[in-house]
Amino acid sequence: VSKSELCGVSSDGGMFLNIKLYNKIDKRDVIAIDGGYTLFIKQFSELCIKKNKSLNDNNFFYPIRKEIGQDLNKQEKHFNDVFGSFHSIIENHDIDFPEYNNVNKKKRKK
Repeated sequence: VSKSELCGVSSDGGMFLNIKLYNKIDKRDVIAIDGGYTLFIKQFSELCIKKNKSLNDNNFFYPIRKEIGQDLNKQEKHFNDVFGSFHSIIENHDIDFPEYNNVNKKKRKK
């Protein structure tokens, strides 16, 4: 778990690179991530090379980004819809865990 920092001090991308994910996953693992993190996968891959870890873009599963001026085709839209549904299920599941939901313990239902 990474140290919590103010949003102005750290970004999601910085957190992604600083949590030392390369020590927590195996080269056979695949992790579903938000589209915003894809901007940091290249940096993550370079960090893994320096750390002698066999991790790269193939270890991540993420939505298909739309190219400027081009629409997604039917299969790409379907993939993103299914991925979005999966993402929502995970986020709704995590809300039940106090360490993930940011709810004041005194206000939380027992």
